[in-house]
Amino acid sequence: VGIGTDTPLEKLHVKHGDIRLEGNGESGQDITFTITNDNSGNEVEAGLIRFIDTGGGQSNRGSAIASYMPTADTGDLRFYTSAGSDREERMRIYRDGKIGIGTTAAPAAKLHISGNSDVSDEDCQLIIDDVDGSAGSRIPSIQFRSVTGGTTTNQGRIRATDTQGMILSGSSAQGDDLVVKAGKVGIGTTNPASMLHIEGNTNGYNTSPLIYFGSTSTANAAVRDWAIGPADSNYGNFHIFRGASTGAAAVGTSQVAFTIDSSGNVGIGTTDPKENFHVDTTGDSDGFAVGGKNIS
Repeated sequence: VGIGTDTPLEKLHVKHGDIRLEGNGESGQDITFTITNDNSGNEVEAGLIRFIDTGGGQSNRGSAIASYMPTADTGDLRFYTSAGSDREERMRIYRDGKIGIGTTAAPAAKLHISGNSDVSDEDCQLIIDDVDGSAGSRIPSIQFRSVTGGTTTNQGRIRATDTQGMILSGSSAQGDDLVVKAGKVGIGTTNPASMLHIEGNTNGYNTSPLIYFGSTSTANAAVRDWAIGPADSNYGNFHIFRGASTGAAAVGTSQVAFTIDSSGNVGIGTTDPKENFHVDTTGDSDGFAVGGKNIS
């Protein structure tokens, strides 16, 4: 049948015109457009919609959408485009609902993107644009959430800002937990002043900006966890902490091995040094050694 042409090239050929299908939305009055293939085998192309330029264009170029039946009663949707040569598959909606871009294999996740960085960085890249024209408010992000029993909870977020750099949030509080800015890393601060800048509330051990060194070794009873940083229940003195035994937590008042207080006094065995250098030998009959000699 030819509409607008007296030389139809297909079973239905419409030239220089539109096709309109219209229903009224009532039950039984909807419009269904069905493409079938009577091939009863597997691994068949059930239907193909092609978009080509007939003004010298080739039928194997342009773009296309195909329904493919790998096995009976299953179906993938495949999307093809052409860059001037034979069209290639670019995206596939797999039979289980997963989407693959750049891969013809079964997608491994809800969205699976595959590329080759040897071709270009962009071939293996995901870009999110924020076109906000106001400086300081451009904050494209990726949000991670959980949904349980109808309740949605924010679990984490990655944001990139035009003033603060890359910001990672690791809890529902959506705080600025980790910041990477101009080659500097900030933990607890959005404005790192050095290559690594850690901030926290030094009035408590749980909130202090400490660096913790934990050991998984059980080879020797002398193995300890260590920590270092400004932490104190009252003033935030600087400490080196040592775990009491293998695997024991290293942070706490009883774990302090070395202290520098706010006045610059140094204490070993005490968290409250009274002099420039204060060694508390209480409970240690050997005291400490100077030049190989013990001093009590």
